[in-house]
Amino acid sequence: MPAVKDFASVCRSKNAGPFMVTLDIVFETDDIYDRVAETGVLKPELFARLYSVPVTQVQFTPYRAARAFKITLPRMISSGDTGDTDVYGAQQTPLCWISIYPLMWSFAMSEADIRVHRGSSHDPEQLQSAFRQAMRRLAGGVAVVSTMHDDVRHGMTVTAVTSLTMDPPALAVSVNRHASAFEAFIRRKRFCVNLLTHQHTNLAVAFSRKPDGDARFASGEWRINDAGLPSLEGSVASITCRLHDLAEFGTHAILIGAVEHLELAPQQPTAPLIYLSGQFGRFWPLSA
Repeated sequence: MPAVKDFASVCRSKNAGPFMVTLDIVFETDDIYDRVAETGVLKPELFARLYSVPVTQVQFTPYRAARAFKITLPRMISSGDTGDTDVYGAQQTPLCWISIYPLMWSFAMSEADIRVHRGSSHDPEQLQSAFRQAMRRLAGGVAVVSTMHDDVRHGMTVTAVTSLTMDPPALAVSVNRHASAFEAFIRRKRFCVNLLTHQHTNLAVAFSRKPDGDARFASGEWRINDAGLPSLEGSVASITCRLHDLAEFGTHAILIGAVEHLELAPQQPTAPLIYLSGQFGRFWPLSA
């Protein structure tokens, strides 16, 4: 994932006396500087959190004419002489790796959406936060898993679906055990995984919000397939599964489905729906 060092012509720390350090971030063009500045994310609070110092001790100065940001802050360890560059290496590392997400594809994210994390394996909360950010950067397909129990349709949007084996055909779906549809999946012991196209964005949103139960099926065109399960018309594929096994871990459960029946789109489907960094988008192959 691109970092500030990939966009800045200068990204350095230097001494500003034995107990202070200055961070310089200088961008290549006015356009990049303006896009970063407009987000308002590069601000004293970010650097206070990044370097674990009080925000009141962070001096933050934007220099539009120089396309630069200058940040001066205290450090706990004195080192070097005034003007020395990159003496306190621990300052340089987090400075360089502030992550920047430019608008590279058709996801609805800002052109300079900047986020920072400082996860530590010694701090469970920070580790959890960093892990969440890492997983947000993993693009995945989107599906609606559906079932029918006691004559009521149930379904939910999922992004954690993966093939498990080809022989025999099986897949795995990760589901929050507190989800309204989870109990129905377990009791019916059969479910249908409907792979969505980019035209199903509204449907994906509807199946992730209240109301739940049968009311969610007002979105999209649904029919009951031969297994008695709701199947989405116009999906990339609808895969009917028998619940073969269940593995619980933490807040979630992995449903292992043995594939019983599969319906593919009759022709090459439109672009599948992709989920990345909290946004829906579509996929285009790279040119050869």
